[in-house]
Amino acid sequence: MPFKPSISSLSLTVVIGAGTITSAMGQVMIEVGTGNILNGAFAAPSPYANQQNGSRNQLLILASELQSAGMAQGTILGLGFDVFAASGTVFNSFSISIGNTPVAALSGTWETGLSPAWGPLDFADLNGWTYHAFDSPYFWDGVSNLVIETCYSNTTTSQNARVRQTTTPFISCVARNSPNPAICTDPGGQHQQFLQRPNVRFQWVPLETPPIAYIASNTLLSCTGEFMFTDASLYTPTSWEWNFGDDSTSAEQDPVHTYLNSGTYTVTLIATNAFGSDTAEVTVTVDLDGNQPVAACDAPSTGTVEGFGILNVSIEGIAHVSGDAVADGGYMDNTCGSITVLQGTDLDLSITTAAAASHAVRAWLDLDNSGIFTANELLLSASGPVGEFRYAHFSWCGVGHTAALTRYRRVRSGDAGSAGLRNHPIRTS
Repeated sequence: MPFKPSISSLSLTVVIGAGTITSAMGQVMIEVGTGNILNGAFAAPSPYANQQNGSRNQLLILASELQSAGMAQGTILGLGFDVFAASGTVFNSFSISIGNTPVAALSGTWETGLSPAWGPLDFADLNGWTYHAFDSPYFWDGVSNLVIETCYSNTTTSQNARVRQTTTPFISCVARNSPNPAICTDPGGQHQQFLQRPNVRFQWVPLETPPIAYIASNTLLSCTGEFMFTDASLYTPTSWEWNFGDDSTSAEQDPVHTYLNSGTYTVTLIATNAFGSDTAEVTVTVDLDGNQPVAACDAPSTGTVEGFGILNVSIEGIAHVSGDAVADGGYMDNTCGSITVLQGTDLDLSITTAAAASHAVRAWLDLDNSGIFTANELLLSASGPVGEFRYAHFSWCGVGHTAALTRYRRVRSGDAGSAGLRNHPIRTS
């Protein structure tokens, strides 16, 4: 089960190894990584590794991961790792450093410019969550990626602690295990790079700032009446008051609401924390009576490659925005909305892709409204690196229908590659 952010409501003292922390009102505990992958007793990565005399590890945690876990701008008081089986050794002069970085993946070069946060102190790991209360708390700006470094050097060897870890789609951990007594300062050496990272639990204190409320929604137009609203507020609200504009309310953080009648509704969110409240509004439209087209296609398999997929399909200057293939599951259905294009006029279509190296982009117009996209209905076929693919000034004639405004058409766009086909059915009329 994912670890949920929690506010400490009592004052207590926890002592683990050589670290001590006092927890009081306003402090928050969050966890990044909930996987159960275990390294072997003589395999990396492990922040508590003693297969060699010394071990140096760097972990990269993206700002988006911290934000998703519930962290905002504030002061990090300490961190810990989830130990499944302790190493059974004492780590001499164990230290932790931390700092910001612009990189989105680690490499064979150590990240530099980190700030000392804990130690160097002798430390013995234990089973369960360890904890290192920082000697020098670290202020995180809320938007930068973080690098955490652990290091020590012993005169003897034993085995590595086995710690719970989570896979990542980027190189998130770099390790060097070596008898070199200068391992913590040596810029060289052989680095092992990993697409997995030890789970990390942070203790932090939010900046004493009231929330800035934001509302995210899966759509602003629905033909079924169902909307999935998400609290996207900054500065860690702890309570939420939603009003959906139809005399319905909710106190959930991310509610799902279904409207029973067509119309336009103003959705209001009041987000609150210990330092104040803020209000956000968004307008949504429900059309339960429209003449909807047949479903454009079945959703493909879920995408697995971050940074791959279509981010925007623009028709006649109207943007249809989505996340990448992972964020939106490889499929986005926009057939509920309509774009009116008069018969004989030009249609401007552009498709913008995500940051993957290359995309094969296709777009079709379902001229006969059959739900089947054929070769003669292909509008755009292009391949290349990230960027915008454009099919401008397509003049269409309604094929067999003289009243173009009474006939629904679908535009289907997709990209194919290692993430599979990414589809965006969109209706024109």
